[in-house]
Amino acid sequence: MSLGSALLYIPLNPAVEPPMSLTRELNKKQSPFRQLVEGCAPALAIAGGRSPEGQRVAERLGFYDLVKARVLAPLPDGVSDARRHSPTVGMAFDIRTRMMLGEFEPRRSASAMGMDVFNHLLAPLLPNGQHISDVLGDAFLEAERLTKDGDDVDQDYASIVFAWCESLYRAGVRAIRSSLGERLSAARNVDEVYDSIPPLMLEDIARLRIVNQRQIKHWRLRMRHGAFFISNPSFSGDFLVGGADGDWFIDDTLFDFKVVDKISAPWVRKVLMQLLGYLILDLDNDYQAKCIGVWLPRQATVRTWDIEEILGNDAGEALAKARRDVLGLPMKRMGMIA
Repeated sequence: MSLGSALLYIPLNPAVEPPMSLTRELNKKQSPFRQLVEGCAPALAIAGGRSPEGQRVAERLGFYDLVKARVLAPLPDGVSDARRHSPTVGMAFDIRTRMMLGEFEPRRSASAMGMDVFNHLLAPLLPNGQHISDVLGDAFLEAERLTKDGDDVDQDYASIVFAWCESLYRAGVRAIRSSLGERLSAARNVDEVYDSIPPLMLEDIARLRIVNQRQIKHWRLRMRHGAFFISNPSFSGDFLVGGADGDWFIDDTLFDFKVVDKISAPWVRKVLMQLLGYLILDLDNDYQAKCIGVWLPRQATVRTWDIEEILGNDAGEALAKARRDVLGLPMKRMGMIA
């Protein structure tokens, strides 16, 4: 049975902005949304910059401690193109972590949505679309089985297959035009899909898994004792920027997850601005977040900040005002009206 018949159809509008449009808004200096976020957190907006005040803010927020964090899970020797290797590994280790937390449901994941996007929107447009749909669908079903019954290495394999599927949701046809499309076109069956997984990706996932076992166990114990957990949280205001989903909430903390080798203070600022953007898009404060946090698996490092550390003593009112103001932003400039 192929995945096309095994999954429920989730209708998607191919004309809408792809996921993670929040990131693009924050990358545009003239974006009204970026200006709103910077106005909500003026100290954060300059943190890590060249000015003495920006450096003082970065020091106070612990940016330089993250910059100096030692890499415990470096890229494997032999990775020749980190720009192609790292995004897949980052996505796969996100999935692998959720497996270890017991919180990954393949049929309710962005990976399943990626299969749905491919089967219903992309496959009909490609000369070998049905072949890719069949072999990748079978690979998804095998990965689903390994999630339940496989050992650690089996689940490392499964996480990469799920990441490939999720990339179809995140990147659409661009994913198929990459080496992934070539790999799936060449595979004659599910075994050849799994055999095509680069060994260095598997080595990288295993290394990340091993050096972060203690942190993942800590989260698992907290969840076992009743801590709230949700992966890929959506936000009631995400339509305002064409889409936004976070990595996960644990208790009262919204985490972003970044598999990176090199860290700079401006980069940390950018990550925190993204997290603050998510909180602003939580228009009704559904998640009641009190903290934001960054997890850096290559460094096996977690850092959290109280929202008051970022926004000051009036953080609650500052967020409430930003949530009101975001509804009045000019939608045309934010790409919502053609």
